[in-house]
Amino acid sequence: MESIYTSPEGKRALLDVYERQLAALERAGQRFTSRRVDTRHGETHLLLAGPEDAPPVVLLHGGNGDGVMMARGFASLIERHRCVFVDIPGEPNRSCERAFDKSRADDAIGRWMEDVLDALALERVAMLGVSGGGYLTLRCCATIPERLRRVVLITPEGLSRAGAWTQLTRVVWPLLRYRLSPGRASVRRFLAALSTAGAPVPADSIDHFSLVLEHVRSVMNLGAPLTREELRGLEAPVLLLAAGRDVLFPGGAAIERAREIIPQLEEPILEPAANHVHAGFYTGAAMARIRAFLDAPGA
Repeated sequence: MESIYTSPEGKRALLDVYERQLAALERAGQRFTSRRVDTRHGETHLLLAGPEDAPPVVLLHGGNGDGVMMARGFASLIERHRCVFVDIPGEPNRSCERAFDKSRADDAIGRWMEDVLDALALERVAMLGVSGGGYLTLRCCATIPERLRRVVLITPEGLSRAGAWTQLTRVVWPLLRYRLSPGRASVRRFLAALSTAGAPVPADSIDHFSLVLEHVRSVMNLGAPLTREELRGLEAPVLLLAAGRDVLFPGGAAIERAREIIPQLEEPILEPAANHVHAGFYTGAAMARIRAFLDAPGA
C-alpha cells in the first residue's frame, strides 16, 4: 500500500503538529486517554475524554483532519459526555494509512465503526460527524442504525454536492494557484474560499494545511450519495447543521435531501451566509442546540 505521505519526513512533520496541539490542550486543563484498537479495516487511534460513566458521543472529523481538531472544536461536550474523538484511517493522524473507498456504497465503514464500539464495550452511542466525517456517520446510520442513539451532522458530505462550475472556480482554482505559487498567502486564499466571508483564517489552520498540501498525497474520494432505502432502518433522531453558501455541499440542497431520506430528522439549522468552514457552528446558539439535542431524554 502506498503511503498517504510524500516522504517519511513529511509524515513526521504532521505527526509532530498533532503531538504539539494535543499537548497544548492538556496544558490548558483537558485530559485524554490515548487508545489504539484493532478493526477489520486496520488499527484505529482514539482520544477519550470526559466522565467514564457519562453518555458516550463518537466524533468524526473532516478530510485531512484528526481527533485533536475535533477535541478543540467540541471541548464543551467533554464535561457532560464521554467523548470518543476518532482519528479516521487514511488521514494524516495516528491511525493506519489505509483510506476508505467512499465511492463504494457498501458496509465497510459501518463494520469498522462496529469494531470500534465493540472494542470500547459501547452498545449504543450518539455520533457527530463534520464534513467527510458526516459521510462516515451517514454510512453508519445505514449499516448499524441499532448502535446509534442520536446523530448530529455538520455540513456533511453525502446529501448534496456543489455543481462543477462552483467547484472549479471556488475550490479547484484556489488550489491550482497554490500549486503554481506555493506559500502561506496561497494557502490562506484556499482556506478563505472554504470559509464564511469575512471570517479570519486562523494562523494555525494555515500552518497545518500548508503541511498537508506539501506532504500528503491528494486523492479524490467523495462518497456515493445516500438513499432513502439505505436509511430506512434508522430510528435515531438526527440534527443537521447546514451552510447556505457551502461551496462543497450546499446547505439548502442538503436539507431538502435530508427531509426526503432521513426518517427522524429534527428541524435543521441553516446558516444562510455561512460557507463550509463556519466557526459559528461550534459556539453560541448552534452549540447550545447541539448540547440540548445530545442531552435530550429518550431515543
